[in-house]
Amino acid sequence: MKRKIPLKHYRKYPPELKLAVCKDREKYQRRLKHRGCIQSMSRKGNCLDNSVMENFFGRLKMETVYLYKVHSLPKLIDEIRKYIDYYNYDRVKEKLNGLSPVSYRQRYYEQLL
Repeated sequence: MKRKIPLKHYRKYPPELKLAVCKDREKYQRRLKHRGCIQSMSRKGNCLDNSVMENFFGRLKMETVYLYKVHSLPKLIDEIRKYIDYYNYDRVKEKLNGLSPVSYRQRYYEQLL
């Protein structure tokens, strides 16, 4: 069972964080927009649009958030930025022929030229 997070919890975050939230109620959408949050949602009944990001967020949580005890927002942001850099440039994937995502894309585009 998923726990619903009341909107009041989003008020504590400054608009410059550009939070992305999934929700489809119009009132909720207006309130998020007013707070500067970016709404993320797929078409009705289609979860595949968000599957790539859901997978990434799951890995991010497993490989950073759950491993490190971060006690401040700036430290958390720093850890997330480091992980994104690692994920794109250093983390190799079997599905990408043992290359990182950036290396795979570079090789792909080099072959097009």
